[in-house]
Amino acid sequence: MLQLNEEQLRKVGGESFRDTMVRFAVDELDAAIGIERAELHRDIDALVEAARCYGLSTFSGAAVFVVLSWVYGKGFELGDAALLSVLNDQQIAAGEKTQCLQIWGLAAAAELSGERT
Repeated sequence: MLQLNEEQLRKVGGESFRDTMVRFAVDELDAAIGIERAELHRDIDALVEAARCYGLSTFSGAAVFVVLSWVYGKGFELGDAALLSVLNDQQIAAGEKTQCLQIWGLAAAAELSGERT
């Protein structure tokens, strides 16, 4: 799995990653309407740093964490002890954490829509 440190991320696409996330936010999230791109970039940087603190060191892990933070609110992970335990466990690989976030996001969406998981 591709993992990059902060310097490598900046050199090989950190900017395009942010641009992709900004485009997604502007195109898909009503909450992003009217927010300056520079502000979205700062928000993405802060969320990517939070993801890194949890060991989410891949592009996909960071992207999932950023999107879930936008959809369910910053700090969404703090409200679920089981999810937070997985994210804080240094023995769990970044890919497994990303999968847990994806499953959590699907379950949260199903719960909001009234479906049972």
